[in-house]
Amino acid sequence: MGRQNRLSISGLGYRLALFFVAILFFFLSFPNPLAANGLPVFAWFLLIPLVLLADSLPLPITPFAGFIWGYTAWSAYAYWLSDFHPMAGVVGSFVKAMILALVFPAFKLAGKTGKHFSWILRLLIWVSWEYAGSIGFLGFPYGAIGYSQWKLPPLLQTASIGGVWFTGALVVFPAIYLVSMLTHEKNSSRGALAFSWGDLGFLRLPKGRLYLLPLALYLLILGLSIPLSYRSLHRLKENKQVDVILIQPDSDPWKNGYHEYRRELENLVALTDAALAEHPDPDLVIWPETAFVPRIYWHRTFREDRDYWGLVRELLEYLNTLKNPKGELIPVIVGNHDARPYIGLDGVRNQKDYNAAILFKGDREQAIYRKRHLVPFTEHFPYKKQFPFVYDALMAADTHFWDKGDEWTLLPLGDLSVATPICYEDSFGYISRAFANEGADFYAVLSNDAWAQSRVSQIQHASMTVFRSVETRRPLVRSTASGETIAVSPAGKIEAWAPSMEKCWLYVPLTVYNGAMTPYLRWGDWFPRFCLVALCLLTLTAILRYTLSRNTGRCVKEQEGLS
Repeated sequence: MGRQNRLSISGLGYRLALFFVAILFFFLSFPNPLAANGLPVFAWFLLIPLVLLADSLPLPITPFAGFIWGYTAWSAYAYWLSDFHPMAGVVGSFVKAMILALVFPAFKLAGKTGKHFSWILRLLIWVSWEYAGSIGFLGFPYGAIGYSQWKLPPLLQTASIGGVWFTGALVVFPAIYLVSMLTHEKNSSRGALAFSWGDLGFLRLPKGRLYLLPLALYLLILGLSIPLSYRSLHRLKENKQVDVILIQPDSDPWKNGYHEYRRELENLVALTDAALAEHPDPDLVIWPETAFVPRIYWHRTFREDRDYWGLVRELLEYLNTLKNPKGELIPVIVGNHDARPYIGLDGVRNQKDYNAAILFKGDREQAIYRKRHLVPFTEHFPYKKQFPFVYDALMAADTHFWDKGDEWTLLPLGDLSVATPICYEDSFGYISRAFANEGADFYAVLSNDAWAQSRVSQIQHASMTVFRSVETRRPLVRSTASGETIAVSPAGKIEAWAPSMEKCWLYVPLTVYNGAMTPYLRWGDWFPRFCLVALCLLTLTAILRYTLSRNTGRCVKEQEGLS
């Protein structure tokens, strides 16, 4: 009995060690307080303790272990999220944990298929769960393993093939393969959903050499994907240079009211004037997300609030003074709370509120993009009728909801077209792809992460932005409230970086290219979708094989009983 207790205690210690080592590896892989740019090498080993942990647990326990690990890991990784909204940290970690509650038992069951097949299933499971966690209303793309490699140029280029998901698969494969080959359940016949290499006959090798095939295929894919990725980069042809000024006001988004808005306008004006004093002939000036909060169109049209209309008038008059040495008006993109009226069914005038990027030339609005992918719970909650208690809790916490835009509107800049993803939108590859396919020549991201009061959160966000340039081979500039204000080349290289959490401006001579077509631009998220379909088909095949084998066994026993 004493021996059994010692073994039990030892097993618990082993599992706890794996639990916390996996959390540590995940935490260190991305930008964190200990390493501002993250330590990407840890991402290559993350799946070793994670798979070992799932394998070491009884199957009924794995969903609970997966949930607890997921909630803990994401709470540590995105510790700053609760500063956005009291519910944001809880909901964000909960959503990730719910998916991992399925991943852990899936890893466990995959281990029962034998070492020559379990790595395939585990790779498909990992890619599929990362992708599934980024789509839909609750989609939260932060924490995808591929993003940890944002400072490694050769590997970063592979995102042009299959997005960040393809890059992530290249990272996690070695660990998944190693742990699957070294640890597996030798007897997979007892209740296992078994596969065999006979199911993939075209991949068979002479006995004893089968383990070489996956490694050879991986090295081949890695060896080909990097030069193929650079090929699309080398096909770019320089079009022209655009001189851009990015304004970073280092503002506090939670302060509001007339006096705060006036102070912020004065701050924006002072920074813009200082930038123009040194660079008087820019092609474009960009202010960050909701840099000017009072509703420009609304107050200009209805003038119901004298104070706010006065601020809007001052802004418009100032924009009229912005001219280059030739006397031409300088285009300015302004992040603004855009409100537009509409008449409801009851005949009463109502308004729609948008998070918008507005292009001005002087006091004239040239074009406007309204944010389409809103942050769940904090900017958008479409389930008021289904979950009224959640909606009431959000409203009690002073949540302000936006209406969704419905077009991928590009802002004209001479003969160029500018895409303006707003904040959270630059976390999603499908958005930059949609803009590029509409004809965008470059991206001008307007963002505000000042609410987190954390440079780590800002760098985590910026690390995702660089993938958008690589996936579509479009240059990108990013104007933020407090950081990270940067310029990114089509190769994902940060070519200019403003000091973080300071009032400053950044001058960027941005080179714009004639866009090259990448596999990601052509087919989008084809890779994770392929993995998801393959996983479903293989799982269905396994279930059918298992069902048929049990039925066959039952028939044999019945026949033996009759005889």
